Amino acid sequence: MKKIILISIMSITLVVLAFFCGRESGIVKIKNDNICGTIEEMYYEKQLTDKQYYVLASIIEAEAHRKANMPKISAVFHNRLNRDIKLQSCATVNFVRGVNGLPFKLYLSEKDTEIKSPYNTYLCYGLPPMPICIPSKEAIEAAYNPYPDTKLLFFKYDKSKNGEVFSYTYKQHIADKTL
Repeated sequence: MKKIILISIMSITLVVLAFFCGRESGIVKIKNDNICGTIEEMYYEKQLTDKQYYVLASIIEAEAHRKANMPKISAVFHNRLNRDIKLQSCATVNFVRGVNGLPFKLYLSEKDTEIKSPYNTYLCYGLPPMPICIPSKEAIEAAYNPYPDTKLLFFKYDKSKNGEVFSYTYKQHIADKTL
């Protein structure tokens, strides 16, 4: 039974990867060719493609500690993309850490955010070239339907609240970190 489930998951993953690999190249806005590679540049004022929504949904899935917060997380990422601000997603850095055989970290160090990879959204603008996980239905819905707030720009996990705390300014975000 376990083999059948594992084979099914692997098959689904291969179909998803084949779908994405067979289409356009990944989406990362080029700011440093050595880190982000030569991947097509895009302008986020235009609607995202289905692939890009799926990649965004994978980040939302990996970031969210509560499914109810997925639309707000989506709003933060949409707002950052629309303003040409790096996503700075801890989930993408943890993905890179995992690929490099390093364990997951709830709180990243500055050194962690400097790992060179097209998936590191602390270094690269835009979306990573491929999904970082298989997103849930809720994450996909959140990617397509972000919370209607165009000013949210920051969020962080707050252990005491068992969920994300959202901020409009960097100053507010830093103040929240010291709580």
